[in-house]
Amino acid sequence: MRLIVEYGSVFEQPWWLDVVAPGQWDAVTVKDKNGNCIGRLPYVKTKRYGVGCCELPILTQHVGPWIKLEKNMKPVAILKRVKQVSEDLIKEFGTKSNIDLYFHHSFQYVLPFIWAGYNVEPKFTYVIDNLENMESILQGMEAKVRNLIKNAEKKYDIIDNISVDDLVRLVGDTFKKQGRDLPMGEAVLRRLYKEAFEHNAGKIIGAVNKETGQVDSVAYFLYDKHSCYYLLGGKDYEKNTAGAQEAILWEGIKFAATVSEEFDFEGSMIPGIESFFRGFGGTPKVYYRAWRGGLWFRVLNNIKPYIKKILGYK
Repeated sequence: MRLIVEYGSVFEQPWWLDVVAPGQWDAVTVKDKNGNCIGRLPYVKTKRYGVGCCELPILTQHVGPWIKLEKNMKPVAILKRVKQVSEDLIKEFGTKSNIDLYFHHSFQYVLPFIWAGYNVEPKFTYVIDNLENMESILQGMEAKVRNLIKNAEKKYDIIDNISVDDLVRLVGDTFKKQGRDLPMGEAVLRRLYKEAFEHNAGKIIGAVNKETGQVDSVAYFLYDKHSCYYLLGGKDYEKNTAGAQEAILWEGIKFAATVSEEFDFEGSMIPGIESFFRGFGGTPKVYYRAWRGGLWFRVLNNIKPYIKKILGYK
C-alpha cells in the first residue's frame, strides 16, 4: 500500500497558496544533514473564534504532508522516514497552540500526531483509483446515475469552454441557496480560474441547455499528475437541471483519465452529498484531520458541527 504521495500535490504548490491565501501562508520544513528538504507541510495563519490559528486555506482539501521517499525503499524504511519526519514537522510547529490540519488519504501513519497530543479524526472521500477502463467505471455506477447521465445528454451539451462569469454566477447561486455569500469571495474564484489554467491544473465543464443556449450547471476540476479533484460546482436553482451535474462529473472523470491517475470526489460527511458521490461507484477512502488547541478553541471546535447543522451549512 502506498503510504504517502512523494511529491507536493496541487494544493501544496506556491501558486495555489498564493491564490487562495495571498500573504497568509507559510510552511514548516524538515531538512536532512545535507540541507536537502525531506519534509514540508504548508499552512495558513488566520484567526478563528478570535484567536490565532494555523490551518488550511479555503478550497484546500489537504496539505500533504509531503515527505521525500527514496526509490526502492523497504516498507520498514518508509515507516521510519515517515515517523521521523512527522515528528520533526510537529516540533517545527513549536508552541503554536491552535492547529487544524487535514492530510491526504495516502497519509495513514498518524501515530506521531496522536502521541503529540493532537485530536485525530477520520474523514471520508470517494476515489476512483483506476481510470483505465471508462466502460467499467460507467457500469460500476448506480443504475439511477447512469440513467440521469443518459437523459441529461439529450437535453444538454456538455462542454468545457465555460466563462468565468458563468462559474461565479452558478457557484454563487449554490451558496445563496444555503443563505450564504461566496465563502472564498469572487476575486479568489476569478484568480483561480486564471492561474489554474496558466499552470495546466484546472478544468471547467458545464451543461449548456440545447434549447436556451444557457449554462445551467457547472463544475470546476483541479488536477495534478496523481489526482483530479472535483473542487466545486454550482447550478441554476430556478431551472430543472436533473442529471446535469451527473453528466458533468462523468465528463470530468473521462477528462481525469487523460491527466491523472485517480479521480477524487473531495468527499463529504453530509449524508445527502455522500450518497450522491457514492452513486458513482468510487472506493471510500479514509483521510485524517489532526488538530489541537487551547480550551476555548477546543470547545468551539466541538460545537461547530452542531452550529453548521442548525444553520443548514454544508
